[in-house]
Amino acid sequence: MLNIILSIVFALSGAILILLSGIIFRENPRSKINRVTSVMLFFAGTAPILATIYYAVLVPSGREYPIWLYNIFYIWELFFPSFVLFSAIFPVEHKYYKRYYRAFYAAYIPHIVHLLLVMFLADPNAILSKLTITSDFPVLGILLEFVGYFLKYIVMLFGLALEVHVRFFSIINLAYAVIASVFLHQGYRSVVNPRIQRQVKVITYGIRTAVGLYISAYIVPTIFGININPQIKYLAIIIGLLVGPGFIAWAIMRHRFLDIRLIVRQSLVYSVSSIVVVGGYLLIMGQFREILKSIFGGGVAVLEIVTMIVAVIFFQPVLNFIDGILRRLFIKGGADFKVILEGFSHKVITLLDLDELITEVLRTFNEELLIENAFLAIPSSKGQYSVYSAQSGNIQTSKQDRVLESFLLVRDLPVPRDDIPVPALSPSTRELFHEHDTELLIPLNSTHKLIGYIGLGKKASGLGYNAEDFTIFQVLANQLVIAISNARLYLESLEKQRMEEELALARQIQLQLLPKQLPSHDRFQFSVYSEPSREVGGDFYDFIVMPSEHLAVCIGDASGKGIPAALLIARMQAILHSVTRSQFEVHSKIAHINNVLSSSGMPENYVTFFYGEIDTGMMTFRYCNAGHNYPILLHGDGGCEFLIEGGLLLGAFGGVEYSSNLVQLRPGDLLTCYTDGVTEAMDDDEIEFGEKRLVELLSNNRCLPLDRLQEKVLDSIKDHCRGRPFQDDCTMMMFRVI
Repeated sequence: MLNIILSIVFALSGAILILLSGIIFRENPRSKINRVTSVMLFFAGTAPILATIYYAVLVPSGREYPIWLYNIFYIWELFFPSFVLFSAIFPVEHKYYKRYYRAFYAAYIPHIVHLLLVMFLADPNAILSKLTITSDFPVLGILLEFVGYFLKYIVMLFGLALEVHVRFFSIINLAYAVIASVFLHQGYRSVVNPRIQRQVKVITYGIRTAVGLYISAYIVPTIFGININPQIKYLAIIIGLLVGPGFIAWAIMRHRFLDIRLIVRQSLVYSVSSIVVVGGYLLIMGQFREILKSIFGGGVAVLEIVTMIVAVIFFQPVLNFIDGILRRLFIKGGADFKVILEGFSHKVITLLDLDELITEVLRTFNEELLIENAFLAIPSSKGQYSVYSAQSGNIQTSKQDRVLESFLLVRDLPVPRDDIPVPALSPSTRELFHEHDTELLIPLNSTHKLIGYIGLGKKASGLGYNAEDFTIFQVLANQLVIAISNARLYLESLEKQRMEEELALARQIQLQLLPKQLPSHDRFQFSVYSEPSREVGGDFYDFIVMPSEHLAVCIGDASGKGIPAALLIARMQAILHSVTRSQFEVHSKIAHINNVLSSSGMPENYVTFFYGEIDTGMMTFRYCNAGHNYPILLHGDGGCEFLIEGGLLLGAFGGVEYSSNLVQLRPGDLLTCYTDGVTEAMDDDEIEFGEKRLVELLSNNRCLPLDRLQEKVLDSIKDHCRGRPFQDDCTMMMFRVI
């Protein structure tokens, strides 16, 4: 029983350690810390794997194997020099490593020599038995006999030295463990970033605990000749093998140790879940089989088959259950970029004080995203930028740089330092970048105007920026642009009207989010009308110019009214502008927006939304309707079509799949998009204006200019309501193919 438990625990621990080793190396093989950590975990994983082979294969076989085969187990002790090397470069390179880095790699030499000795001189008696040399020639026989005796004494001397060496080599391992612990402690004290401190603390506690248990169970008894109960020794090993990998996995998934990507951390959680379930399954099934044999004897084949069927049925639900627990335990908080984005969005949208907003932005980059030397530059006065630094907390000024502004104005994505025309920049800008050791610039563009930029230094982890970083930076930048616009609008309104009502302010914020002008194109005409039922409504629309002769048009209706609806619209548009520039298909963009909105956990905040992309070159229109009123497409030949393809409304349910449809546009086609305030406008008898009446009105007056056609529709709605005020927001968006 004990051998079975030990084999399973050893196998699980070894598999997790080697899995972690492979993931860390594959994630960034060019990084020194990744390579060293991977090697350290690999050698740590060989110990439980070899122990599994010993307890599961060698012991049950009952055969006698060569001693050198058992001594292969000593290969895992290469973990100790790897541990020293790891502690010398994490979290920062130790001063002794910078001076004598070759000495740290030379720390492997004693263990390599030790491994060779225990492998090739493992059995002196076997070697002695082969040193008996005889000859038929008397003189030569005497000489060979003398040489044989000499070699035997040499081998016996080596055997005695080997026994002493094996007994006291543990002192070297103990010394390595102490040195590594001291280095880790010194590294922890040199770190100032709170998240990196938590990484170091977690890893230090885990490795120290695991190594401490091994020292207590093996090294100390070996050195001082102390006999320990085998069960206590095995218990210490099991705890150490659980604690060591567990703390490292916790640091990777919860505190983003080594900056492992989120998708890799999620895969790691699933892999660990699978390993745990499989190990538990093998242990339970083995014990259950023994119980059946003890009760029913040997003829339990049918019962074993039934047991296997039951186990297969419950395997996947149990796996999903454990995977869910581990995900909630490990991948949350700062480990999940979705949580960071959610928290950032909630804070910055509601922050209208510019100083508080900037403080929150720099805090997010410094503490949540582990970026060193982050700064935010915002135009403050004519010819000047105010530069807010996360490192110093000070505000400095920098002269306006026309070259940098022109460069950033045409870029939407973060720009690495190598792509920045540094020689062409002004001296003050170059000095600013040098002072903050800038590695990346994030432009903050709003309606073809640069409202600032963010400069980022190196990561606290010392690793480079990856695609996952660029994605989150872009989303944060889009939200920040809206937040800065809102904050500035708030400050301007306070200067003009100190006692201005809250709803009026929110209305202006919402208007800032709407397009300032209609698109201009020689093959299309556009017209929009929007009237909220209150100071701030839930209707919104947008036109977004895209690359490759594409134009995105959209209209939506957010749940609620007033400020809550305005904030939901602001968040919706931030996400929309982020995904519009991506290469995803239309239905994939809508699905992404829905997943982000629904992740807030507030299903009462939903949006009906219609989104389409016009290909002005191919004259096509691909759209997706997410629970919105069906737009009406009147064809030039007199036909009528409702654009219904899509899916459910946005924000209520996560993981919804959407579909899109492609429409060929021809001259004379007229598309009318509207919100429910148009068709649900009621008269005194509470009879709605209705979709049918709207279609007839558009068909009979389709040749009118768009602005006249909209006026005709609005006049008809007002006549229908007989002076009764609109009960909901009323928005119409039209475009005609010329």
